[in-house]
Amino acid sequence: MTKDYNQVFTWYQKGASLGDNYAEWAVAYAYEKGQGVTQSDDEALQWYEKAADNGSTDAMHRLVDAYQNGELSLKVDMDKAAYWFELAN
Repeated sequence: MTKDYNQVFTWYQKGASLGDNYAEWAVAYAYEKGQGVTQSDDEALQWYEKAADNGSTDAMHRLVDAYQNGELSLKVDMDKAAYWFELAN
């Protein structure tokens, strides 16, 4: 069975528009990986931050990694990595 990433992305967008933090995380991941949508680090970062602000520990941990390693077009920022780490734990 193959996944229709476009359709999956549409459903996650609907959930994200309702404030579901898992759906927000999933939208971020889709943007990061380019699954069902054009890949965009900027969009991924915005959605990870939104999901994290809404309590998604998965998004918080992704932001820790991104700030520690300079991923998602970010510069390494250990203060921001520590901030998200503290919130996640």
